[in-house]
Amino acid sequence: MGLWNLYFLAKLYLYSIGTLKPEWWMNFAFVILLLVPLHRRWLRIARDGIAVIVGIAIAYHESSMPDIGRAISQIPVLLTFTPSYMFELTRRVISLSMAVSAVIAVLLYFLINRWVRVTTLVLIALVVMPVWQGVGSFVANATANASLASNGDEDGGTGKKRDEQSGSYDQQLAAFRANEEGRHVSFTPLTTDANAQFDIIMVHICSLSWNDMDVVKMRNNPLFSRFDYIFQNFSSGASYSGPAAIRVLRATCGQEPHKALYDPAPAECHLFAQLAQAGYTPNALLNHNGRFDNFRSTVISEIGVPGVTIPANEGFPEFMKEFDGSALADDYDALSRWYKQRIAAGGGPVALYYNTVSMHDGNRLPAPNDKLTSLQSYPIRLQRLLGDVDKLIDLVAQSGRKAVIVFVPEHGAALQ
Repeated sequence: MGLWNLYFLAKLYLYSIGTLKPEWWMNFAFVILLLVPLHRRWLRIARDGIAVIVGIAIAYHESSMPDIGRAISQIPVLLTFTPSYMFELTRRVISLSMAVSAVIAVLLYFLINRWVRVTTLVLIALVVMPVWQGVGSFVANATANASLASNGDEDGGTGKKRDEQSGSYDQQLAAFRANEEGRHVSFTPLTTDANAQFDIIMVHICSLSWNDMDVVKMRNNPLFSRFDYIFQNFSSGASYSGPAAIRVLRATCGQEPHKALYDPAPAECHLFAQLAQAGYTPNALLNHNGRFDNFRSTVISEIGVPGVTIPANEGFPEFMKEFDGSALADDYDALSRWYKQRIAAGGGPVALYYNTVSMHDGNRLPAPNDKLTSLQSYPIRLQRLLGDVDKLIDLVAQSGRKAVIVFVPEHGAALQ
């Protein structure tokens, strides 16, 4: 099979470290296609061309990459990334050590192939590995069933399950969804006593998690000691900004499956629409232009209240460049200007949805930190963001008005 041996050896290695999940029958059929003798040169050339396409398709199918339709749909999005960010992403995927290892592997292959029939070893591996995998799965299932039977014997004949969650993962998820469908939060109308009223300021933060703060050693930032309630043990319901924003803005109903997020929601599911009925005036604000992934339109739609607009960030000094080259406003600059205008306007209580992408991957700080990658600048940007929220709390306290400030991340940055 010539150099195709390297293809299969690489897949066996990736399988051994858990990066790839081979479809063994596809690979075996692919090997047969490559081994069929062809006597005409043009047929061999045609087969090689087809084999390249088939090999890439099989490897992609076996990887953890999104389905090909989803990947193709994201090409226009990738084209909006700045060249420096694309270069940074490439360096994360392809390191110098990887390139050196690949070169050494090829040299070793040519050296070993002079004395050993590598094709024979590859064929043996493609037969042995699925058998080995099947035996391992059989043993694991048998052990799990024996454990369940043992637990059943230990319940003392009461028939009660020792674990509240039972059934397969799919069954548990279905039960969770069924429970969520019936959940709904209602707000009582605001009191007419102005002294008992308060604003709500929701700060929705892209790319931040407890784990990220552990990595950069900021979990104990003084800001968090100022909050009355802190949640530390929970899982994110989304992994990207658009779905995360929809889930928060539909927070008065239970969690929906991901696909349902893009269907119209009942009026009672829109958090800010419910707050409006309770007597609040909804506002929306971003520290970015909101064009990426049509985020601005998503927020306006999911606020659920006609007439809510998002003001442009004009007149601010440039805080940093976004991953697509757009200018970002400093969080305190954006929030403090909004709050001062809100104080000047007076009136009844206001509920603000504020979204910040200051922590988004690919953002660039101005000089002298403009040479830092987004991973290197993450601690600097996080310190600035936490400090800005801290200053916002002081600003609200100095105003004499009451406010509830909700600090909620969209999803993590996966620093680790």
